[in-house]
Amino acid sequence: MSFRRLYRPAGIFLWVLDSRTDFEGQMKKYLFLSLAIILFFWPFLSLFGPARLRDYIYRTYTYAVIADQAIGDAADTQLAAERVLDFIHCSVFVPFSAPPVDATPLNDLASGIARCDQQGNIFAQLLSFKGIEASFIDLRGNSRYRTHSVARVLINGRWGIVDIMHGVILKDSSGAIAEFKDIQNKNPAFRSSRKGDFNSEWFVGFYNNLFAPDYPPNYWAPPIIKVSGTRKVLRNLVVFYHDLLGKVYFSLFQDAYLLAVRNLAHEAFDLTRPDERLYYRARNYQLCARFARAREAYQELARKFPESQYAERAAVFNMSVLMKEGEWKAARDGLKDFLKSNKAHNRISVAENFLEWCNYHLEGGALPEEASDVVPEAFYFR
Repeated sequence: MSFRRLYRPAGIFLWVLDSRTDFEGQMKKYLFLSLAIILFFWPFLSLFGPARLRDYIYRTYTYAVIADQAIGDAADTQLAAERVLDFIHCSVFVPFSAPPVDATPLNDLASGIARCDQQGNIFAQLLSFKGIEASFIDLRGNSRYRTHSVARVLINGRWGIVDIMHGVILKDSSGAIAEFKDIQNKNPAFRSSRKGDFNSEWFVGFYNNLFAPDYPPNYWAPPIIKVSGTRKVLRNLVVFYHDLLGKVYFSLFQDAYLLAVRNLAHEAFDLTRPDERLYYRARNYQLCARFARAREAYQELARKFPESQYAERAAVFNMSVLMKEGEWKAARDGLKDFLKSNKAHNRISVAENFLEWCNYHLEGGALPEEASDVVPEAFYFR
């Protein structure tokens, strides 16, 4: 049935109704009702708008949901920063044989691959949704091959330094996050509770090179994320919808969005490919803590496309989904099987890290060596 056929009887009904009541009052009521319906379905209506607008609204909505689920109820700024650090440290990895994705932080999260500067960008983006100022710092050593990016975050009026890629928080003797000057001046109080590589001779030399006394010419920090104009209006609208309607509403919108883009080339992802589409869907679900849906997509990918370029990556992430659901034994068995058949794969260290987490939860004992240098309340697998 066409829209016109539906419109005519509806118009006759309204005309009859209005003839019996106050026409002006009825019009106000219908306008108000129409506006309320449009506002309620605004995110869905954006799916029919320009691609850039649609993708921006979806990314913004997703950042808000991820920030909520990563930070949780952390009221303390430092704890919020530590939780975001730990979330990133357990959600994206650095296999240097694969190129990073750098279009948007969400693409980096969805790909599961992000190097130090991309991780700093993700860190700043998520914290911005909680009103916490952060960005990454590009450190350039004495050699053009010695570069590294860390994050800076404003905590209690001090710009603390966080090395997200290595999972290290640089602290002073009081336990507060150290400032750049503490590290640049090689303050003897500068420390970290992290063991292993951080205390190795190579790692100390690495930092001594990067935090050199001649830091002004070797130091670059992009501006803090500031949202203004139309972007600010859209972000405020998205946060309003999320706060008012909750995650159930977002889940409906997310499903509609992922359905709408299934046949479109989407930035770094070619979503015309069914295996790439499944992986993209699974990662979006996992990042937003929709673990059951993520597991279904990962399993479908493994079943239908065992030779996909995403198959091994998806297998590791699928085990982390089981871990988040508390299925530690099943995850440990799956990780052991993965490690037996992927001895030379560049994601072995990731699988071994997750395996240590499984052993920790099943058998107790020390935390995994790769656990971020954060308080226990910040652990992603808490």
